[in-house]
Amino acid sequence: MSGLLAAIAVWLAGGLASWLARRHPGRASVIGAGAALVGAALAAGPAYRALAGHHVALLGGGWSVPYGALSLKLDALAAAFLLPTCVVGALCAVGGAGALRTHAGGASAGAGFAAYNALLASMAIVATATNLVLLLMAWEAMTLTSFALVVSEHDARAVRRAGFQYLVFSHLA
Repeated sequence: MSGLLAAIAVWLAGGLASWLARRHPGRASVIGAGAALVGAALAAGPAYRALAGHHVALLGGGWSVPYGALSLKLDALAAAFLLPTCVVGALCAVGGAGALRTHAGGASAGAGFAAYNALLASMAIVATATNLVLLLMAWEAMTLTSFALVVSEHDARAVRRAGFQYLVFSHLA
């Protein structure tokens, strides 16, 4: 479980660092993609062990909410969703580093990787949440970070419209 928590921390810190470096697209891409890769590697190990049936980890939080405490559980079912998230997330980070650097002069690289790393963290929490309140909070974070990725090129009217439609339909669903 410590690997998963470390991954979530790396994703969030890397997202913040890439956003802070947004005025330097090359640096923001390296920071953002690096954080995505390191976080994916940290979470993939425990996910693989849980999927193989060797380890089930439960982390309970001290924060009590209605219907229970906030907690995460990494078992075989959660690992079946977390492991592909890590593998695909790492591959997309590598591909996205080059694409964001050259797209629109790299202006959106920092914000794009900030949203991407937050998306990976929220997806990991969605896969491992044991409490409905935590699941819904992480799902909302996943929706909002996806929206931020969709509208990263907000100068185009069609992109803004697509982002608005995405936000409406994802909340309706």
